[in-house]
Amino acid sequence: MVLLGDGACDGTRLQQVVQDAGWSSVCRRVPYDGVVGWGDLSSRYLGACIKPGTLVELSEVLFTREDYGPIMLLCCWAKGYQAPLSLVPNMTSAEEACRLYTKRFRIETFFSDQKSRGFHLHQCILPILTPLSLFIATCLASIWIVYLGSICMKEG
Repeated sequence: MVLLGDGACDGTRLQQVVQDAGWSSVCRRVPYDGVVGWGDLSSRYLGACIKPGTLVELSEVLFTREDYGPIMLLCCWAKGYQAPLSLVPNMTSAEEACRLYTKRFRIETFFSDQKSRGFHLHQCILPILTPLSLFIATCLASIWIVYLGSICMKEG
């Protein structure tokens, strides 16, 4: 199993749970807040010092004010993008971590539909539904909407 997460998934407690479960993970670091210890170098400085098309890998990094780690910190700036990504993987290969993280964007639209652009699950306060059953209901609704859209496209 592999956990691919955005900035909401970069906390040390989740990282430890994933590690204890034996999963791999690649989580985006909230951009350049400087809460990474590696000598005098912070993730803010790291992001500012690379150019598009580069990958910088730091090992033995201490993460957050809790000094969690040591972990690997990656800063990768894909060509064509305006800013680099700061990633925290729990694996040993920087290239594999970047390859896996690119798969996250395939589901980004779905999560956006579930939250801010569609069902607004983050604001829902229906007491009769558990969060899981509400999520399942909106997943089924999303599938139905995609199905109806494909029929409309097919039939003109």
